[in-house]
Amino acid sequence: MISTLRTVMQKELRESLRDRRTLVNSLLIGPFLMPLFFILVLKFALARSVSNADEPAPVTVVNAAAAENFVQQLRERGLEVSLREGSEADIRRWITEHNELVVLRIPPAFGDRFSAGEPAAVQLY
Repeated sequence: MISTLRTVMQKELRESLRDRRTLVNSLLIGPFLMPLFFILVLKFALARSVSNADEPAPVTVVNAAAAENFVQQLRERGLEVSLREGSEADIRRWITEHNELVVLRIPPAFGDRFSAGEPAAVQLY
């Protein structure tokens, strides 16, 4: 059984080496062109994702007066910050009206807690 398998394998290998097209395909397309193709596809995908990442992200900040320095940091990091005032119901309505709206709500005690070294949580919707 093994000798028969070996004989068939040798015959197929010999025929593959005789056929120049098969030899060129196996030695050129496989090892060289396929990695080049994958590199080009990855480069295209990366260029597309980076171009989308360069656009500033719009963020709506509620109660910005409680953390003016924090809001300034957001602007310096490249975020497009708009300021609004409203309740939680207003925030939920903004989100449903504007499908991709990001809302950051800063609690009134943010500045005092931050200055005291305590956790100063914000709410992100």
